[in-house]
Amino acid sequence: MKHIYLLRHAKSDWSEPFESDEKRGLSERGKKQIKALRHFLQDYQLDVDMALVSQAVRAEKTYHHLRKEILRLPKPDVIPSIYESDAEDLL
Repeated sequence: MKHIYLLRHAKSDWSEPFESDEKRGLSERGKKQIKALRHFLQDYQLDVDMALVSQAVRAEKTYHHLRKEILRLPKPDVIPSIYESDAEDLL
């Protein structure tokens, strides 16, 4: 049976200037969230075949930081249309 997991990016940084919402990075709190999520995912041992990631900087950074510690995560496919998608479009 196939499973779909949805993961939202870690906490974004509103304190630093950014050109657009898509360019906002991660806050310090977000970086801590990634560390906690990384431990959870390592314990849970999900089998991930494909990763579709929004082009938002914070989404790409969240996945990048998870992937560098969890070697079995696949290289992401960055899909610009995910950024503004609703649930129906994602499915």
